[in-house]
Amino acid sequence: MKYIVMAFVSLLLIGCEATPVQNAGQIKTKSKLNQSIQLPLSTSVAYYVDKSETENKINFYGKLEEASELVTKEFFTTSEKLTSESKFDYLIQIAAVSDWDFMWGGYDSDFEFIIKNRNGETIFKRQVKSKASGTGGYYDFNAVYNGFAKTIKELLIEFLNTNNRNLVASDSQTMETVSIKDVF
Repeated sequence: MKYIVMAFVSLLLIGCEATPVQNAGQIKTKSKLNQSIQLPLSTSVAYYVDKSETENKINFYGKLEEASELVTKEFFTTSEKLTSESKFDYLIQIAAVSDWDFMWGGYDSDFEFIIKNRNGETIFKRQVKSKASGTGGYYDFNAVYNGFAKTIKELLIEFLNTNNRNLVASDSQTMETVSIKDVF
């Protein structure tokens, strides 16, 4: 009987490791999008993920890029990683550095989220803490991915709920060419 209980508990714990979300609809958030907003929005965005190295913390920029792509492609009709050829109405800059929480397990991340318009003006900026916890332990990177996706979705909902009326760029703004150097 003791072995059966141990086998059951082991199987239960193995199944508790985080599995990555497959679409933004699977991500549970506290805030809700205004009912007047229909997704995807006919706005083009580019996202940029900070890849700088830190001395004492971890930069999971690969997972952050994956989470950014997952969420933005379901929120906007055109969403792409920033390149020198990108044409966008809004630029989303995302940075996160993480540290392992030795007391409770999981990763605590300092998350910075900035949205700029075509002219390089910051129109939305938030710095929040993101928690990624899973029973998979130190190497549970799916929990990190899920935590980032949830934080990005929460912040995009906040942005859209507060700026919904001002999101459409005029034709004259769309025709302007803007250098990437102007945005940074």
